Amino acid sequence: MAKPPRLSQSLKLFHSLHLVLTFASIGGIVYLVFSLRETQNELKRLKDSCAFCDLLNSIKTESNISISNYQSMFDKDAQNDLQTEGYEKREKRELARNQTSTKMILDFTKLLEATNELIQNKTASNFSKSVTCVQGPAGPKGANGDRGIQGPPGERGYNGTKGDRGAPGPRGIKGDPGDVMKSKDAPPKITTHPPKIIFINEGANLTLNCTAIGYPLPSVVWLKDNTTLLGTLLFPKRGKGMRLHFRKMTYDEKGRYTCVARNSVGMASFAVKIIFTVPPRRIDALKAIAYEGHTTYLQCPVDSYPPAKIRWMIPGHTVHNEDMSVVNNTLKIKHVKKEHERVYLCQGTNDFGSTFTALSVRVKTEAGPKFKEKPPISKGVFRFQKVAVNCVATGDPVPTITWTKQDQRQSTTQETRAELMIKSFDVFDEGNYTCTAENFLGTKVVAVIKLYLMHCPSLAPPINGHVVGLNKGSDDVMIFACHQGTQIIGPEIRVCQRNATWTGRPTYCIGDILDKEGSMILKGYNEYRESLLNFLKAVQTTIYSTWKLCYRASKDGWSAFNFHGACGNKRSTVTIVQVGPYIFGGYSDIKFGEPVNVTIMSYTRRGYRRNTRNCHRSSKAFIFSLKNKDNLPPFQSQPFQNYGNAICADLSEGAEFSEDLKISNFANSNVESTSSLGYTYKPPSGYDYGQSKTKALLAGSASFSPDEIEVFFEE
Repeated sequence: MAKPPRLSQSLKLFHSLHLVLTFASIGGIVYLVFSLRETQNELKRLKDSCAFCDLLNSIKTESNISISNYQSMFDKDAQNDLQTEGYEKREKRELARNQTSTKMILDFTKLLEATNELIQNKTASNFSKSVTCVQGPAGPKGANGDRGIQGPPGERGYNGTKGDRGAPGPRGIKGDPGDVMKSKDAPPKITTHPPKIIFINEGANLTLNCTAIGYPLPSVVWLKDNTTLLGTLLFPKRGKGMRLHFRKMTYDEKGRYTCVARNSVGMASFAVKIIFTVPPRRIDALKAIAYEGHTTYLQCPVDSYPPAKIRWMIPGHTVHNEDMSVVNNTLKIKHVKKEHERVYLCQGTNDFGSTFTALSVRVKTEAGPKFKEKPPISKGVFRFQKVAVNCVATGDPVPTITWTKQDQRQSTTQETRAELMIKSFDVFDEGNYTCTAENFLGTKVVAVIKLYLMHCPSLAPPINGHVVGLNKGSDDVMIFACHQGTQIIGPEIRVCQRNATWTGRPTYCIGDILDKEGSMILKGYNEYRESLLNFLKAVQTTIYSTWKLCYRASKDGWSAFNFHGACGNKRSTVTIVQVGPYIFGGYSDIKFGEPVNVTIMSYTRRGYRRNTRNCHRSSKAFIFSLKNKDNLPPFQSQPFQNYGNAICADLSEGAEFSEDLKISNFANSNVESTSSLGYTYKPPSGYDYGQSKTKALLAGSASFSPDEIEVFFEE
């Protein structure tokens, strides 16, 4: 191969420049590649923030194309390096590569400027206005996405037109009975139970179920011989129950079982009888006792179900003779003798089997009943006392003790002792009680005791007194009352105690309470008299006090002077006033003597005269009414206000009880006497001071003229 010609000086210079540009291009390309990657990252961020166009996608696409073009160009140059030979070809290739590098630098410079401008527009506030979006070319159709969730239902449409009525359907079947549980209150009702009679073999298993309904929900239990049995609770759909389960039942478990359901409304029960179907079998009673001279009946000691048919046998003897016979499987022996003491054989047979057994009979001589502790003939008992009487008897056979009263059985025992018990003896328990001791042979003895109520000794009424009757036939309470004009000393009521003694000390009637003459106003009115004496009991100074007459207007005169002269110096007085049918008055513990405190002017027939009036405080004074206009029962009125005016003394007037009751001078010849409860003395309920009915309550009117006035003093 020929050597290339030597390069001229200018060509060497150009070649050196070419090498410099080549390395500069390679460095620029590297720089542009890294810049392009940063630009791609920035474009990605711009894409996320730009919702208006696909400009960035276009830029990315163009950049990718440019890089691809340049890469292909470099790849081609590499291939040309391997294929091209000669200096000239390499020189041309270097020149073309420089031109390509220069073009790449210019293109990437433009791209970088566009990228910077785009970045500046992104940060500006008018980004949407400064960027013009141009739709890029449509890409290939993508794959179908996942199906979206179902949207919300649309609004309901309008109802359609109602169609014609259809033909009636067939009649339904009858429904079940109503539920008793839906009622407000329902007694228990047993809904599930076993049969009334159950036949079972020994050793078999058995389950008894019992359920009940009701409201409130009832409790269910199983009983045997009044004893509650433990079981398993059942809770069906509508009710409550109890289950009994027996494993390998034994003969001892036979009997009557009762299911009981209870709630607050009532009770229901159902009984089940369990019967064992067993072959005849021996029982424990293998001995019997017969009493000489009496008839005895022998039972074969065999138990079975169904009942076995019994055949009796006597070794060496016949069963049927004058003394012995078989009646309903029972061997009857009449007139038992010593030779009847032997062993008897019997055979029991039923559908399930047969068995033999022996019965040993012993003959004894009867020892009739005899009292060991006999009750007394009679016994006195205090009222409400506990009574216990024993009756004990012995004998062979053992007697049965029975207490009776008028053919009514009181108590019985199979032992040799019976006790008559009365917890609280009263009048209706009096009578004869009989104790009877009798054995099964019919031999008996009796004893009778008389129980009576012990009474207190009779009490004679006190002198000048009498007994007030209560209930006929009852003498355990005594109430005493004294005759008119006397006073009771001691208890008014005496009670007979359990030990037949009377309570309290003796009662006496002493004195002449309202003097020998007594009260003419209260004569014949014992009820009013007793009421007044009861009012006075609380204020009299001693229980021995008597009330004596000191003034009667019809006898001593109607003037105030006569009243003050007879009773003015008496400290404890009671004034009784009668106006027609009405009786009233007042009690004073203050003297109606000559007053000293208040001076007043009063007009008399002789003109004005100077008088004095003195009012006093009293805690015992009262006004009473025995017979009044409104037919109120006897009552008394106590001071409740204006206490300082309770009793007023005035020589020109009669008795004055504040402003509530005033007796005027010569009261029978004028209507200046007045009554008006409520100023000092409290009127009855419903009456107020100043009312017309209150003023007229005592005397029939506010002003009155009395028919009689009596004044008694305490002595």
